[in-house]
Amino acid sequence: MTPPEFDPRYDPRFQPGYDPDRHGSPAAPPAESRVDEHRVPSPTTATAAHARRAASDDDVDVFHADELTPEAIAEAEEMAKADAAPARLGPVALLLRNPFLWVIVVVSIGLIVWGLSAYGDATAAMVDRMFGGFTNQEDDVKEYVATQVSWGIAPLAVLVGLLAAVGAVFFAAATWLRGRAGNR
Repeated sequence: MTPPEFDPRYDPRFQPGYDPDRHGSPAAPPAESRVDEHRVPSPTTATAAHARRAASDDDVDVFHADELTPEAIAEAEEMAKADAAPARLGPVALLLRNPFLWVIVVVSIGLIVWGLSAYGDATAAMVDRMFGGFTNQEDDVKEYVATQVSWGIAPLAVLVGLLAAVGAVFFAAATWLRGRAGNR
C-alpha cells in the first residue's frame, strides 16, 4: 500500500522522498478508471481502451444549435463588423498625428537655421575684428565673447539639427515599412 505522504494519482517512484528499500516495490500501475475523464491524453499516451471509448461517443450534445444556421452566422458576422475596432491608420496618418515627431522636425529646422546664421555672423564679426583692430569699449568685448561662443556652439547646433532631421526621416521610413508589411 502506498504511504499517505505520496499522491495516489501518480507512481510513488517518481515522487520526492521515495525510497525503494523503505517503501517497498511500487503498487500496480494505476487503473484506467483512475484517468481523468475530462483530460485528453496526448497521442503517444492514449490507450486502446480510451480510443474505443472515444469512438463509442457518437452522440454529441450540441447546445444552441440555432446559432449554427447560416442566417445566424451572417448576423453574427454583421455584428462583429459593427463591433470591430476602427481600421488601422496608414503610416502617413500616423506620422502626421505624432506630435513628438513634429517637435523634433521643428527643433531640427530651427537648430540648423540658427546654427548657420550664427556661424555666418560670427565669422563676419571675426573678420571685421581681424582687419578692424580692437578697441577698449565694453560693447566690443561683449560682442567678441558672443562671437566666440556662437562660433563654438553654432556647428554643434547644426550637427544636432541634422542628426534630428535624419532621425525623423529614419523614423518615418520605419513606420512606413511597418505599415507596408502589415498590409501584406
